[in-house]
Amino acid sequence: MMTARIQIAVLRTLALAAPLLGAACGDPCLDDGLGRGVCSAVESGSSEGSSSGGTSSDGSSDSTVGSSTGVETTGATSDGSSASDSSATDASTDGDPSTTGDPSPVCGNGMIETGETCDGSALDGQDCVRQGFDEGILGCTSDCLGYDISSCIMHSCGNDVVEGMETCDGTDLAGGDCVTQGFDEGSIGCARDCMAYDTTRCIAYSCGNDTIEGMEVCDGSALGGASCISQGFAAGSLECVVDCTDFDTSACSTCGDDAINGADVCDGSDLGGETCSSQGFFDGSLECAGDCTNLDTSACSTCGDNAINGTDICDGSDLDGETCSSQGFFDGSLDCAADCTGFDTSACSTCGDGIINGTDFCDGSDLDGETCSSQGFFDGSLGCAVDCTGFDTSACSTCGDDVINGTDVCDGNDLAAQDCTTQGFEDGTLLCAADCSEYDTTSCM
Repeated sequence: MMTARIQIAVLRTLALAAPLLGAACGDPCLDDGLGRGVCSAVESGSSEGSSSGGTSSDGSSDSTVGSSTGVETTGATSDGSSASDSSATDASTDGDPSTTGDPSPVCGNGMIETGETCDGSALDGQDCVRQGFDEGILGCTSDCLGYDISSCIMHSCGNDVVEGMETCDGTDLAGGDCVTQGFDEGSIGCARDCMAYDTTRCIAYSCGNDTIEGMEVCDGSALGGASCISQGFAAGSLECVVDCTDFDTSACSTCGDDAINGADVCDGSDLGGETCSSQGFFDGSLECAGDCTNLDTSACSTCGDNAINGTDICDGSDLDGETCSSQGFFDGSLDCAADCTGFDTSACSTCGDGIINGTDFCDGSDLDGETCSSQGFFDGSLGCAVDCTGFDTSACSTCGDDVINGTDVCDGNDLAAQDCTTQGFEDGTLLCAADCSEYDTTSCM
């Protein structure tokens, strides 16, 4: 800035001195260094005039000499007085150009200078929108004194076409509706200024009131008749999600349809090819747990491999060292039950210890008070069968009761209508042997 002021002061000095220099050199007009001709006040061949101006042919002052930068030069008036102001003289004498002002603005240099509104692309931060339009490209006028708005566009609200910054325009809602604006249903419109939607006729329902409204799929306990089964599950409890937009099937299950799906490990008869054997058992019937979350091996068994394992009490020949005696019997052969859950003592016996116990009917001399007579015989010696399962009546007899029974041939006076003659004798008295096993013919002749 200071440099510019110094330049102006120098130019003023040159402007004042140019006429004198021109006159001295015989050239009334010299270039002042700014491309401007500065003429002397005395024309060639004139004897009148002064160094400060020039006179016309009629003797009057023609003009003052000026600069486009605003620097005033000295001119002669018609009466020969100085036309320059005192400030120019002061500037030339005291060396202070601050009072002279800045150079005149140059339109077209792309810089906004004093007096200019804009210059080329320099728009001072302005654009079409700031000038009150909707969009477009703002320019600068050729004289730099105003903005060129010929390329700015002002859209028209109310023509049913969304333009520029408009949100909507009449019937043109740009795809907007009550739902996209966060409502459940209703009829949306466009505000009069086209800058927003009119939602006064939109409706928002309340999720959580146990009533299905609008776009709600369900609401609390209101499921619209839906169930886990209608949703493709086999069982369970259907619920509604908290925002009422869908069903909550987390408590539903596919368990029960005899097909493994979802989180099922197995389902009814569908065991996924698994068996008791694949589960580490020897035999049995593998099943699926009621909730389909795991296999039920309660009917599987390790029984049959002749080795006690799992829940086996015994297994085949593996009796864990047990015998009939250790099981409380006298003798016999201990076996294992077919399902390995216990011992088979059917071949064990307490018979032989002389004491009736277990399944003994009698045991040795222990006849439980029974005799041949109590067994229906007349006499004899009652015994016990070797297996203790019954009495031995082979030594019992009915002989002596005068009645033929059992193995009796005769008994006392009961000779079965026989006499000596039927026995081949001619006469005599037929008798019965003492053991009733035959006739006594010793008295026959």
